[in-house]
Amino acid sequence: MISIGGFLKNASRFRSNISALRRKGSPAKALGLREAVVNFGTFDFGFTCIVGKRSAVEAYGLWYFGDHLPDDGQDTRGMYWSFGNRTLIWIPRKPTTPEMIGALAHEVTHVIRAMFVTWAGLPLTRDTDEAYAHAMGYAMRELLTALK
Repeated sequence: MISIGGFLKNASRFRSNISALRRKGSPAKALGLREAVVNFGTFDFGFTCIVGKRSAVEAYGLWYFGDHLPDDGQDTRGMYWSFGNRTLIWIPRKPTTPEMIGALAHEVTHVIRAMFVTWAGLPLTRDTDEAYAHAMGYAMRELLTALK
């Protein structure tokens, strides 16, 4: 994963392209991707899940983060990226099987950790695990509803 410093350093060269893309709105549809956004409301934290071909993810990541996504391997079940308060999940197809719902839950677990540990500074302990569980349940319900 690229560091925040590296992201900020490289983001400036994409600023004009990103500004143009943002004025046009999300490129998901044009890239053949399905997009679902989950916001956690009072936490002022959210994430985006995109569904579709892996080959379109790099272009979406450029728009979403303002930089190229690091290639973290060849996982065909899903991937996760997080820079600051921007978090993105990719899965290859709509989660309709137990295997795909499990893969989505795996990626959402990374999002929940990013929200609580990285963003809010709240480690996972016996005293905080209930908040993690509720956030996980909320995120999965929202995504599965949006991706119907």
